[in-house]
Amino acid sequence: MKQYLIELDLLLKTKENVTTYEGMISEITMNNPASLSEIRECEKSLSQKFPEDYIFFLKQYNGGIIFKFEDIAGYDMLGTKDVCKENAFQKKNFGEDWSDDILLFCRIVGVDEYLGFKKNGCSYKILHCIMDSLPNEWTVIANSFDDFMLRLIKERGKEYWLFSEGI
Repeated sequence: MKQYLIELDLLLKTKENVTTYEGMISEITMNNPASLSEIRECEKSLSQKFPEDYIFFLKQYNGGIIFKFEDIAGYDMLGTKDVCKENAFQKKNFGEDWSDDILLFCRIVGVDEYLGFKKNGCSYKILHCIMDSLPNEWTVIANSFDDFMLRLIKERGKEYWLFSEGI
């Protein structure tokens, strides 16, 4: 099993006492798994293939909330329905500035920011997407979904990419 899933399962077992990096008691709630047909339907509607490590995550948890503190911090990992809706909305919203190589998968709670995949040939990078800037200005914060999730969990929800010098 992937290391971040082991860490996530541990958080779920102690969900009453999950704290953020600041020591705040936070919410963690994960959704039931997505079926392969739900995933393929979403990919088809967006005309995009999801990264394999993200598909693996969706098959375990079709999204969920981690490290949420009230409505001011945390991560809303989008399930397949919300991935489809959010990406279609942002594509329309950004118009010609949108890149079809981008796929948003997480809403950062309390701010107008998202996390997304940026296709780079056969691989993907993880982007920090600040919605009042253009997609070509969004920054790479991790080399894979697995690496991102593991670090986010180990950092207890800290936006580590804001405090480091790149990946």
